[in-house]
Amino acid sequence: ELTINFMQPWLSQNLPDYWRRWHISLSSWFRDYVFIPLQFQTRRWRAYGLAGALVFTFVLVGIWHGAGLNFALFGLLHGALVAFSTLTFARRDRYWRSRGVPRPVLSVLRAVTTFLIVSLTFVLFRAGGLQDALWIYGALVTGARGVITIARTKPLIAIGMVIAYELLVTWARDSKPLPPWLRW
Repeated sequence: ELTINFMQPWLSQNLPDYWRRWHISLSSWFRDYVFIPLQFQTRRWRAYGLAGALVFTFVLVGIWHGAGLNFALFGLLHGALVAFSTLTFARRDRYWRSRGVPRPVLSVLRAVTTFLIVSLTFVLFRAGGLQDALWIYGALVTGARGVITIARTKPLIAIGMVIAYELLVTWARDSKPLPPWLRW
């Protein structure tokens, strides 16, 4: 029997949630054998120790995938973003809830934001090298021959609709009633 290795990672609400759902066997191994022992050793530094352990672990995850600078940078970037998200999530959640943003809307916005961050940072992972990744980022922003720029495309709306649909289906499957503002 195969273990579940991916659990709807594209519906993740933030990067820590994404990494709990993506490549579960690899993430669990790094959590158990690198992050937890390192966090235990740095616990006296509290938030700084947690952030350092996360960044170090993710740099190793990046290097595990390949020895190029782009893989190390991928890990460094994800480690920093996961640390930021972990340390600020409660504060950010309180802020948006105090502004009256409905939880389902917030869930969709978080999922879309997480998808965009993951997609953009995976350029580093997939590119042939750091120079290729920088070229791709530049082409996405400024355009290049044969490249469709972000400004000329509308895939984000489609992605948002798919994620919203998946969230609603998941919500309905879990037998949670829809909020009054979403019923028709």
